[in-house]
Amino acid sequence: MNNTAQKTSRSERQAGKPVAPVAEQRLRILTALTRAARGSLPMSALAYAAFPNYEFRTPQGAALAVSRTVRGLEDEKLLIVATYGFQITTAGRAVIAAQDSAVQEILE
Repeated sequence: MNNTAQKTSRSERQAGKPVAPVAEQRLRILTALTRAARGSLPMSALAYAAFPNYEFRTPQGAALAVSRTVRGLEDEKLLIVATYGFQITTAGRAVIAAQDSAVQEILE
C-alpha cells in the first residue's frame, strides 16, 4: 500500500510560519484581551488573535508562535497571568486608549 502522506523538510515547514510585525501582534493581543468575555484568554487564543489569517495545526503550536510577544507584554506589565490564561492590566488598557486616540487624530 502506498502512503500518500508527504514528508516536508524543515525549511519547507518553517516557510509557513505566521508573520506579522511585533507592534501589530501586541495591539491585536491587547485588543483581544479587552474584548474577552471571561476577562482572560489562554495563550493559544492570543496567538489566534495575533495571527488572524493563519491556521495553526495545534493550540500548542499557536501558543509557541506568540510566546515571545506575550512575554514582552508581561515584562512591561501590560498583561498578567491569571487563573485561566492572561488578563489585561490598567497599563494595557491605557496603551489601547492611546492607540485609539492616535488613530482618531489621524482620521480627523
